[in-house]
Amino acid sequence: DLVYDTSRAADPIIDKHPEYKEAIQAFYGRFLEMIEGVYQENIDLALRLKKEGYQIYLLSNFPGDQFEKYRLQNSFLDEFDDKIISGDVGLAKPDIKIYELSIKKFNLVPEESLFIDDKIENILGAKQAGIKTIHLQDPKKLTSLIKHYII
Repeated sequence: DLVYDTSRAADPIIDKHPEYKEAIQAFYGRFLEMIEGVYQENIDLALRLKKEGYQIYLLSNFPGDQFEKYRLQNSFLDEFDDKIISGDVGLAKPDIKIYELSIKKFNLVPEESLFIDDKIENILGAKQAGIKTIHLQDPKKLTSLIKHYII
């Protein structure tokens, strides 16, 4: 997640385990196939909130080149106000430094900001930076959960 170019990222592992070269290369070579899809209801919610005047940002643990491929297949990503991608900045959630970078880059007031993630360790990282959070264990519940934060 911390690199932009994944074309050679598997080489050190292949060097250690050459007998698994094909399987190891498949990790980044077929990276996008591992993504199950999107939750259209949540995308629609984010874009509706943006139309209502809320700023929406993307903070993702994604290798840079793989994100770019994914973005080209998912135009909704271009609707976000801005983004931080791990592979572009060399930082990843839950490292507090990526949340601090988000606060600075997006000019956020942490206690007025809301971070949504499915992984508890990422939620704890955001909380450490003073950001409100939603631990989204069931993507179908986002609309009801976010109502507690939206006026």
